[in-house]
Amino acid sequence: MPELPEVETTRRGIEPHLRGRRILEFRGHEARLRWPVARTLPAELRVLILHGMLHLAGYDHETDRGEMNRIERRLRRRLGLG
Repeated sequence: MPELPEVETTRRGIEPHLRGRRILEFRGHEARLRWPVARTLPAELRVLILHGMLHLAGYDHETDRGEMNRIERRLRRRLGLG
């Protein structure tokens, strides 16, 4: 499945700097907040996996009037994902 154009542009821009290297740390950034997300790479990946699984289960935070967000917050607390 092709990526969104902005994702592909970003990937092409950073790939030469990352090819053949190990990523030991990741600082996520939420552009709407304008400050770093305080999670380690493994923690950030767990949150993203949970979010993606909810999408695969049919939830859509764009259209469900907050249902997905409520479920995600509850599961993150239960799973200790902060």
